[in-house]
Amino acid sequence: MRGTEHVLEDLREIFSQVEGLLSRLTGTAAERAGTSIDAVQSQLAVMRERVQRLREELERRARQAGKTADRSVRNHPWESIAITAAVAFLLGLALGRRD
Repeated sequence: MRGTEHVLEDLREIFSQVEGLLSRLTGTAAERAGTSIDAVQSQLAVMRERVQRLREELERRARQAGKTADRSVRNHPWESIAITAAVAFLLGLALGRRD
């Protein structure tokens, strides 16, 4: 989930930079590209909304996955301990062989 949050933050930064560039566009270039600028700003607004919806969906899914995992551990505590121990043992073996 942390990687996804990083991507969403990068998208927000890109949106801010593009909006900054559009706002600095002045003079004859702005007059010639007026409709293009409006179209870009419109598309930016749509993209911003899509990213926000994506973030909300990802957060909802993460909360749901957390609740499911919590329920599973609470319903099967000994199995959870055994699986954790097995994974730790295998990681220890794998990392120990790297030398």
